[in-house]
Amino acid sequence: MEQFLPDEITVEVKWQGSDRPCRLSLLRAVDIPVVSAELDLPALAQAYQHLTQDEMLDHGQYGQALFKLLFPEALRDEFFRLLGRAGERGVRLTLNLDPQIPGLHTIPWERIHFPKSNALFPLATEASVGFSRLLVTEHPEATPKSRGCFRALLALANPFPDTGEPDSLHFDEAAERRKIVSALEANSDKVTWDELPKPVTLEALLSCLEDAEQGYDLLYFSGHGYWERSNRPGQPDAGLESGEAFLIFDRQDGAPDKVSLSAFMQRLDRTLEKKRLPGLIFLSACHTAIKANTRTALLGFAPRLVQAGCPAVICMQESIEEPVARSFGSKFFAELFEHGCIDLAVNRARAAVYEAHTWQWSIPVLFMHTQDGMLFWPQERFQELLSKPYKYLTPFKRQDAALFKGREREIQSVLHAVAEQRLAVVHGPDGIGLTSLMEAGVCPRLDQADTLVVILSEYLDLAGMLRNGLRASRLHIYLPARDYLTPRQVLDDATGACLRRGVNRLVLVLDQFERALRLPAEQQAGLRAALVDLLDQAPLLRLVIVVHDNWRDALEAWQEQLPDLVGSRIQVGPLLADQVVELVSTPLVSNRFPVKQIEAGLASHLLPTDLANIYKEAGYGAPGTQADDTQPVDAAQLQIVCDWLYRQAVALGKPIIEPGLYTQAGRADGILARTMADTLEWDFAAEHVPTRDVLVSIAGQVNQRWVAAALIAPKILDRDQVARILERLVDFELLDCYRTAGTSYYAFANQSVKRMALEMGGTELQLLFQAEGEIERIWRMWWVAQLRRESSSPDTLTVQPPASESRALATIEQLRTLNETAGHLHPDNTRILLLLRSAIHHDEPVDLWLRWLKEAPDLLGLLQSLESGQPDTLVEHSEHAETRQAVLLLGLRHLPVPETLPAQAGEFGLLAWSAVSHPHPTSRQVSALALALAFPDDYTPRLEKALSAWTTLPEGHAPPRWRRAELHGSLLDAGLTLPGGEGHGAGKDFSTWAWRFRRRLVRHSRRLTVMLVGSALGMASVLGGWYFLLNLLAWTNQTGPNLPLYAFLGAMLGAVTALGIGLAEPVLLEDSREPELFPPQWSQVLRHAWLPYGLGVLFGTLAFGLTHALLVIVVSFPQPPAWHMLLLGFIAGLGVSLGLYAQPRAGLKLGWRGWLPRLGAAALLLAAIQWVPCLAGDAEWIGTNFTFSAAKFESLFMRYAWIDQLFSPTACQAGPGLQGWLAVLNAALLGILLSLGSTFGMDAALRKLAEWRRRKQDDDTGGTQ
Repeated sequence: MEQFLPDEITVEVKWQGSDRPCRLSLLRAVDIPVVSAELDLPALAQAYQHLTQDEMLDHGQYGQALFKLLFPEALRDEFFRLLGRAGERGVRLTLNLDPQIPGLHTIPWERIHFPKSNALFPLATEASVGFSRLLVTEHPEATPKSRGCFRALLALANPFPDTGEPDSLHFDEAAERRKIVSALEANSDKVTWDELPKPVTLEALLSCLEDAEQGYDLLYFSGHGYWERSNRPGQPDAGLESGEAFLIFDRQDGAPDKVSLSAFMQRLDRTLEKKRLPGLIFLSACHTAIKANTRTALLGFAPRLVQAGCPAVICMQESIEEPVARSFGSKFFAELFEHGCIDLAVNRARAAVYEAHTWQWSIPVLFMHTQDGMLFWPQERFQELLSKPYKYLTPFKRQDAALFKGREREIQSVLHAVAEQRLAVVHGPDGIGLTSLMEAGVCPRLDQADTLVVILSEYLDLAGMLRNGLRASRLHIYLPARDYLTPRQVLDDATGACLRRGVNRLVLVLDQFERALRLPAEQQAGLRAALVDLLDQAPLLRLVIVVHDNWRDALEAWQEQLPDLVGSRIQVGPLLADQVVELVSTPLVSNRFPVKQIEAGLASHLLPTDLANIYKEAGYGAPGTQADDTQPVDAAQLQIVCDWLYRQAVALGKPIIEPGLYTQAGRADGILARTMADTLEWDFAAEHVPTRDVLVSIAGQVNQRWVAAALIAPKILDRDQVARILERLVDFELLDCYRTAGTSYYAFANQSVKRMALEMGGTELQLLFQAEGEIERIWRMWWVAQLRRESSSPDTLTVQPPASESRALATIEQLRTLNETAGHLHPDNTRILLLLRSAIHHDEPVDLWLRWLKEAPDLLGLLQSLESGQPDTLVEHSEHAETRQAVLLLGLRHLPVPETLPAQAGEFGLLAWSAVSHPHPTSRQVSALALALAFPDDYTPRLEKALSAWTTLPEGHAPPRWRRAELHGSLLDAGLTLPGGEGHGAGKDFSTWAWRFRRRLVRHSRRLTVMLVGSALGMASVLGGWYFLLNLLAWTNQTGPNLPLYAFLGAMLGAVTALGIGLAEPVLLEDSREPELFPPQWSQVLRHAWLPYGLGVLFGTLAFGLTHALLVIVVSFPQPPAWHMLLLGFIAGLGVSLGLYAQPRAGLKLGWRGWLPRLGAAALLLAAIQWVPCLAGDAEWIGTNFTFSAAKFESLFMRYAWIDQLFSPTACQAGPGLQGWLAVLNAALLGILLSLGSTFGMDAALRKLAEWRRRKQDDDTGGTQ
């Protein structure tokens, strides 16, 4: 339950006579002036009149003007200072207006808006503010009842018939009752209520209040009220309304009974004793607040009831709409039963109905004469009503002392420490029940007779929290409000009150002290100094610090100022089996619970055993915690399971918790899983998505139990939100936490939580776990292969890996799958090296494995030791398993090492030597990359010095320039940067570029071959087929000879064009390992990839043009070739290359916008080179070796008479005739057909390649299973 212990601020206006200004004061509480000013009442009245007449003001501006009227500059600054100083404690703002100033009471001060965060906010809706009007009376302040159920009386007076007219006074009584009763039913374990039967007469109401045995805490009246004017001109201040307030009750016959305020109060005084007035009266009726006339300011029902002795009255100062009134009442009761504070509940209820465009939210007004606004203290009044034998995750309180069992040893240890020492530290892991131990175990034993216990759990303002803690303590010590600067000042003021009440020892329990250790260093220093001052200067004080184990390291920094921290520590560990039996069985002995016992075997065996197994399975405690032979049980999980069993037994009406109920629920594991699902659904509903991301992120760290907070949900930018969710998950026993060296680590509290998180992660997370298993499977296969090799021939191993290494390493498919699914994994050190070696062996990307290597400091340290140490001690005689495995993976076993290497260890070492001298390229590249990551600042000098030493050896070896190109090329391909700013690009020199170019040619040789063959077959098919069709239509005898000729011509042109296009990426050292489809739009090409596509078109154009020129020369031999055909072949090549549009991407779903530029470019360029000569009148001209001239078309179709009439021998002399247009059309169609043929040919070939790869992968997978 929320506890509202705010700072008190009172705005007081005092009448000082008609000839003097009023005194306006700002006070702490009701009697301590802070700052005062004079209030010019006539000026205020005039300003308010102008304000009400200004129709241009919006609600915020109106409210701000009211704020300035009540808070002139002198008070305004002090008010903001006090408001800021209160912080999270909040403020109780009371308005105390002198009754001799009638006009001031009629102003709706609830509409005040104050500036905050560059905006205007209504003060009466602030969630941490209680706003009320204070009436000082002669009645003593009411003391809230300390025990028992809250009793409410509902009275709904609705004597008007439902006419259906808009101005009808009838209200929806059923809706009103339903709204209020539902709010009370939501707290049915705390409140009972009666409803006054019809008719609701005034006599019946007063009799019910008088006759109630225990009296009512609340009267809720819903009906109608109104103000009847009786202005009498000529009197002073005639601008104020004269008249009287009325409430409408029922008569016995059901007719309306209009009861005036004066009649109401007379009958109240006659029939009702003041002690029978409820602690709170809620008048949900219009015009029941203050109305002022020339004689008195307090002419409303609410102020008169407060004057009569009612501690608090809620009323309406104007007419209020029914839906607003119902919503306000419902929210008010929900808030009231949460914390018992009337003014805070009113403010939050106003906030619930707040709408910026209306004043309806400001109509409810609260009048009080109570000093603290508390109607009851929930933790005291309802404790017995809410008590259950098991507490779920709610800490045990002092009232639960009879239920708190199983911790007698720890209780006695704390009591002994408090008796013997001035400072003690109680610590234990999260969820162990430290708060319960202190509240229900230790404090009830200490907090009696001469000892007073005060428990604090907030430390931002220790002085303020200590004052509030004294007020909430057993003796409710109230200290007058003033500006306390230090806790010492609070304690000095409290010492006298304590001694007068017989208290000579004050025990200050600092619970959840990790909150103090989270404060900034400067604030921690101030808090530390304050505690030292308290211990030095207050002999009656004892300090008990309660902190979780994961914050003990942070507490160590306090030992210099608080040396008593050493040797005064009480460790609270998990429950043991004997404690479980007592804690589970004893609470049910009380007769007040419907369930009387738990079956003995369940309490003594089944439950402790299952929870102990869960405890061990989850690996509770911080890393390094040693297991023992006891059966530890987590206290919070025990409470969760027992609470669930108890509630189920109550629901089933069973007096005994039986084993059958336990087993049907899935035993402890099943109950915890259900609890987690319910918790996430209800308690984290507002943050469901980020909470899911947090849990899935922890589950994604599949190879480690404890996960650092920085690695959890990295995509959530709001790290404060992540920290808050993590803390809440720990509080709900879903996560475990420990803290060391300033870093918090989190893990699942049990396997049920982990399984649920895996289900949340869906397929992606399941693939991640499969990836972890796959890594382990790869590792086992490789390690078994190494052990077999060593056992079969331990003395004959050579540096060259065997031919079977590919079978022992990860396959290409495994590497690609892991690359897609295992991004969040962090494998063990040597497994990273295995995957890196596998990727290099198969020429696959190494980015992920290198990232893992960078994030593995232990592995980097091992690599540094291999490079810097002596070869004989590190390699041949290593007994450390991880070093031995790294040596094998790097290829260092039996590596020939020159005798001068030890002497050169300061310049280069074993890794650098392996990178330049190893006979196997995989080992060379693995060593080079490992060296680069282990020595990021000087790996290049080491490689250069090792290369220089290698070139001086007498044995034969590759040219040093090519070996250097290999080293530099492999480093650049891995994304590393060479000195001088070299990165991606052409490399350090031509040799490096040539090595990288060759590597890409080899890597993509199969794809290039398939593209070449597909394009050749496609062009051959369309070119041969097209001319076969033309000759067939012309009935010529050239069909047979022409078909293979043109097919060969098409195959040659298609193959070289595809080859030219395919060479663009290797030349640029680009590497599209996973080619996408065709580039979607030209705009994307120009924006993102213009260089490779442009170079591809250029290479395709050159290849096509050169091949066409060669064919022209061969065909025309021994005659010289036509020069124009040599040149125009390049234009035709440009058209075909643009049609292909760089390297095709194995897919043809382009749409007409994708096809149009591709086919249009080829058609236009080929048509153009045929159309220009025809336009010049040359009928024999052909632009390329595979197009027909106009004369050729004329000869083909002269045998048809009807066609012959269309032709003339000089058709091209006066411009293109029909045969000329046919030649142009033929060229355009050929351009389209060539592009289509090459595109579809390459696409079909690439699809076949992909299908072959899938079949191969399936065969490999089947072979390994």
